[in-house]
Amino acid sequence: MDRGIVYLLAQRGDTVLHAPCLLVSLWSMRRTEAWKGPVHITVMDDMSAQLASRIAQDERLQPLTISRINQQVRRNWAYYAKACIGEWLPYDEAIFLDADTVLSGGSIEEVFPQNQEEIVLTHFAGWFSNGRKMGGRIAAWNDICPSLVLPQLHNPYPAVNTGVFGVSKKTKMLKSWKSLCEAQERGHGRVVFMADELAAQLLFSHFPCRMLDARFNASVKFDANLLNVRVWHFHGRKQARFPTCFPVWCEAATPAWKDNVGGFQEWSEQHDPASIAILKRHLTCNS
Repeated sequence: MDRGIVYLLAQRGDTVLHAPCLLVSLWSMRRTEAWKGPVHITVMDDMSAQLASRIAQDERLQPLTISRINQQVRRNWAYYAKACIGEWLPYDEAIFLDADTVLSGGSIEEVFPQNQEEIVLTHFAGWFSNGRKMGGRIAAWNDICPSLVLPQLHNPYPAVNTGVFGVSKKTKMLKSWKSLCEAQERGHGRVVFMADELAAQLLFSHFPCRMLDARFNASVKFDANLLNVRVWHFHGRKQARFPTCFPVWCEAATPAWKDNVGGFQEWSEQHDPASIAILKRHLTCNS
């Protein structure tokens, strides 16, 4: 049975905004040896494909493979593509990582499914489904699936974040995950922000699921004091928006820049000038 790490990369406007983060994530994985096995980048467009190919030319990142899925590229469409992972998963078992994650050392193999039917999710930042922020997001789906929404609002289910999850080709939740995202698009006329995450939130209690603690998907903002973190997550571009989050980004990105992994110095600023500006200031101050 083959297993590996999977990323998804998509164009956003006239850039591939998360490509620099993905390169840093990959190098953090290889440099810390958090995972030595196969890695796969699934791309959705020509620009992402070109960048992924450029990254894959660096032998230090191997074994690394690339494939393309034929998805319409429009606003928020990557969220739907993530919920369709059962249709494009390249391994029997996989850990999905958002591009804006950093591996800080220590094994992440606990995120792989322990049986073929389960999905492995993470409890995000100690939040719960009936809290103010999550409750508002979940309530917006009430016209789509009230029977799933109401229990989440009336009970404290762990809040999930799908920036890190474990899955297999036989995971029971996959078909319903895709179907619920499709129902949401039909009902609201568009794929909403974080559609994959909210659909997973509404579904996970109805299927085999193993919930891991925040160490495996730690918010760089809300979990800043968490110990023994395996995966940091810059969700919502925190690495470029909050000064308290800059150190984690700079610590992870500096080796990738200095070693010019995947040609990082040549193309990264074009796609994410804000994050690279922060990194360059850090390098100048510490030269």
